[in-house]
Amino acid sequence: MLTALHWLGGHAAWLLFAGVSTGLLLPDLAALAWPLVLPITFLLLVVSVMRLDMGVALGHARRPLKPLLVVAAQLVLAPLAVAAVVGVLPLPATLKLSLILTATTTPLLSSPAFCLLLGLEGELALIVLMGAMVAVPFTMPALSLSLVGLEIALSPAEFMGRLALFVGAGFAVAAFLRWRIGAAHLKTHAQALDGMNVILLMLFAVGVMNGVTARFMADPGHVSLFIAAAFLFNLAMQALGAVLFLRAGRRAALTVGFLFGYRNMPLPLVVMGAAAPADFALYVALAQLPMYMLPAVMLPLYRRLLRT
Repeated sequence: MLTALHWLGGHAAWLLFAGVSTGLLLPDLAALAWPLVLPITFLLLVVSVMRLDMGVALGHARRPLKPLLVVAAQLVLAPLAVAAVVGVLPLPATLKLSLILTATTTPLLSSPAFCLLLGLEGELALIVLMGAMVAVPFTMPALSLSLVGLEIALSPAEFMGRLALFVGAGFAVAAFLRWRIGAAHLKTHAQALDGMNVILLMLFAVGVMNGVTARFMADPGHVSLFIAAAFLFNLAMQALGAVLFLRAGRRAALTVGFLFGYRNMPLPLVVMGAAAPADFALYVALAQLPMYMLPAVMLPLYRRLLRT
């Protein structure tokens, strides 16, 4: 079992590519996996926290200037930049709204897991994620209203309470498992934990593709435009984040770029509920394609850049 998990951890990028492709090619399987998406998100947080070097993570927390700057750039500067760019482009209004809303949200809850699989700073990703989740109840409602005219009914206290319950439970479970298993044993089998993350990410990728294939068959032009926009947004945001923090060091800059591009898009979908436009739900699903396909393409680039 451990051997298989180690193998999965060592072949993560292409396995993630296969997972999202499977969800598109086998829509019935995607429908079957759809109910697992939320519990898998929780498990990804648990396994990621177990896998991280908490000493390094606490080191980032003790020197908070860099993480705070990343959070401010991600949650305020990036949405303003995206709004300025898409405002002059001839795009459908629902696509513009989707891109701006995406820029207002936090990094993926599974971003530490992704960063670990790609050789980036999972610990920095975790601290930035935590800071972003504290700040987003204040920044997202204000920016959503001012940039796209959408009002989020949840108060900052309610918003933060929901996030704190989810994340707090994840940290509690991870802390209990770290205590039971032992930090030394976890470090020895770090790649096996990566393998567990791969399995969870693959299942998530299959489930989140539920309904996408049918929508593409019904309106291929519209869906293709949204797919192209999702890939361009991801790459542009990664480039912006990496350039802004290049002076922090190459590995940190690539990590920040990853966090800029890989966003927790279900978050605004959940908090807006029925007020969320239908095309935004479509974009949330389609944006998983670059998230799961780009690592396979970019992993050699990451390795080359991190070696030099």
